[in-house]
Amino acid sequence: MPFVNRFAERHRMDLLAADVQRELTERHLALVGPRRIGKSRLLTDFRDRAAVAGAVATVEIAVDSAASTLPTFLFEMVRGVTAGFLRHAGHRPLPEAPTEAQMAAAAATVAPGLGELVVDALRLRNTARPDGHQVFTTAIRLPEAAAHVTGVPVVVLADEFQHIVDLATYPPFRAGRGPIGKSDRGRILAALRPAIERREHVGWIVTGSSIRLMMEVLGSGPLMGRFDLIEVTTFDSADARRLARAVWEDLGVDYADESTDRIDVLASGHPFYVDVVCRAAAGMAARLDSAVTVDLIDRALLESVVTATGSISIACQETWDSIVARIPALRGLVLELAQHRDASVLDLAREIGLPHESNTWGYIRELERIGVVQRAGTRVSLTDPVFGFWLVRSQDPEAPADLVNEARASRAIKRFEERWLADRADRGLVAQAAGDFGDGRLVS
Repeated sequence: MPFVNRFAERHRMDLLAADVQRELTERHLALVGPRRIGKSRLLTDFRDRAAVAGAVATVEIAVDSAASTLPTFLFEMVRGVTAGFLRHAGHRPLPEAPTEAQMAAAAATVAPGLGELVVDALRLRNTARPDGHQVFTTAIRLPEAAAHVTGVPVVVLADEFQHIVDLATYPPFRAGRGPIGKSDRGRILAALRPAIERREHVGWIVTGSSIRLMMEVLGSGPLMGRFDLIEVTTFDSADARRLARAVWEDLGVDYADESTDRIDVLASGHPFYVDVVCRAAAGMAARLDSAVTVDLIDRALLESVVTATGSISIACQETWDSIVARIPALRGLVLELAQHRDASVLDLAREIGLPHESNTWGYIRELERIGVVQRAGTRVSLTDPVFGFWLVRSQDPEAPADLVNEARASRAIKRFEERWLADRADRGLVAQAAGDFGDGRLVS
């Protein structure tokens, strides 16, 4: 995807890297916004530019997948550190699924001290009954330790950082049985704080798809005051059109001027959808030996959403699969929300037959944690209305499998457009959710 609009965020990330180089890191950065809004794109851009500049090493970790167990978290941090320093040194990258021996050998080619750190960390991971606190602190402090032995400052890029509290499930952070509570989460965040508080050689850039949960993690308790929050929002009309033109010009296709207006309406400023639809429309135009037109934009979007091989459909299916794998109540709540723009928690409890509203709040928090829903007071809505549109159609056994029927296709695109236009009024929900915390301490 061409880089458009995010220059302010890029500048803030560059300032953090400069502070790390000068050993002046006081506060770190948190990028928050809905799924597929461009947060990971910013991390990738920073990583690639850092690799060219060579001033800092970057350590990437996907916290949502790494935080399944404490040993897994340590392993993924070892892999991220090793890969980051190999990239910085210009060495061959790790294989896609590296063994422990491969990581240890690769780290030693960068610096003997780095190889020793990796070996020690992996030895701890493979201990029969490792101390959970030691495993976590070893993982979280590994980037700083690597910076010390190599003399290279480090920026850690931690995607979906709010999932760090998932590790509170394990002892010694969890005090008892049942769901993890505020005190459990507080203990693991307290163990995390020394690793990020005014460290000389390390800076952190973290992302999160749920602003409310990121505020709970960063805006109170042990990490309060350690991160500046940057809201990553949808594009305005000018930037949505600029992205469309950049994609088409990069692909070498002509386009009608009104096509950029249409993509702005249908994608509602969401860069992922702009990029996907513009590329699909360009492919159609090339096959027809024509310019990109409004009709091709409509057809490209609908095919991307409703056909199984469409990029948007695949992304929505991945989201749905992550929900289906959890308890049935979550699935029921999401299906109910897909039918409406929003609903109260009490109404949701009644609609899916939950016995108590209090049970529903727990499920809503779980959906917030994985970035599927957002809250404004007691009202709940899906964070991505396209996902809701896709879900309604995917649950309809009479929905056409193809787009041969032009009348049905026209009705479908009209329903899609209506849903998007209605949702434009909710663009401020992220800021509103942040405002629920009062002083807005983290908002930059």
